[in-house]
Amino acid sequence: MKTFGSSFMAVLAAFGSVSATARAACGTDAGFSLTDKTDGGNKVRPARLLNGAILFTSQLRVDIDGAPNAYHPLGRIDGKALETICNGIAVTPHSGKHAGVKVTAEEPDTIDAEDRCQTILDFFRASRDDHYSTQGADIKWIAIPVEKPPADGHYFPCLQKGGPTDGYFVSQTALENVEKGKPCDTSTWINSLTIPYVVLPGSKLGDKVGLGDLALIYRREGGAEYVAVALAADVGPAEEVGEGSIALHRRLGNPAASGGKSGIDSGVTVFFFPGRRATLPVSDDWLQAQQQALLHQLGGIDQVRACAGNSGG
Repeated sequence: MKTFGSSFMAVLAAFGSVSATARAACGTDAGFSLTDKTDGGNKVRPARLLNGAILFTSQLRVDIDGAPNAYHPLGRIDGKALETICNGIAVTPHSGKHAGVKVTAEEPDTIDAEDRCQTILDFFRASRDDHYSTQGADIKWIAIPVEKPPADGHYFPCLQKGGPTDGYFVSQTALENVEKGKPCDTSTWINSLTIPYVVLPGSKLGDKVGLGDLALIYRREGGAEYVAVALAADVGPAEEVGEGSIALHRRLGNPAASGGKSGIDSGVTVFFFPGRRATLPVSDDWLQAQQQALLHQLGGIDQVRACAGNSGG
């Protein structure tokens, strides 16, 4: 068994006895499942209900959005940027073989992935090299906020000025960490490097769980056991399930996620608590301080373990 910090050991002591209820199958059928076509797959992730929480088990990919070193105008620049711009914007070319088609990293599926990314890069670079000209393609800055709408033939994506990430784009999340924050201020967004967060799939959960709602995430790997509290801070594609911040991956024993890749292949159980909102601006310390209360609502650590073995996916 993994050696936990003192706070989690106290939780284990409080919920250490294994009851008959905890050994039972986890909760009840939620009446819906999540369709997961991540990486070209076609899996069904059954959802269950337990004491007011919605849960499912899946893999956990890495979401870098909100990190100050997520995107750079020159791309990964020898590995310094965490992600390619292909995952940060969408383009709709004005001419050429994909004229009038909105191209993202995932869609349309009539274009292969390499062609989609190359199309995005070609039009982005042409725009960038002409002071972010609006000529050539309509650009939607999905993961990058803009200072103001296009004007005089140019886009105005937020770029950082000064500090260790000078020249990088600002990277945004669907949830703002401060009320009425400035889009070009990195502190406005939930930082993937420091805050454990999860991504809401674009369908099914979207009308049940809101941005800012709390989640408890459980992973058991070999003889190690990991529990972390996170918040819903971003929204993903409708049919892709299981994604979390770099900080969440670290808490779940996956330090390889620090480079923006190397997710967890399977066995991550996510418990969402609809309507149980995080206090913003949020900190990792505040999130982890909610752990005991969330475990108590679920019925204790033994019930969580039972769910991890019986929730499907």
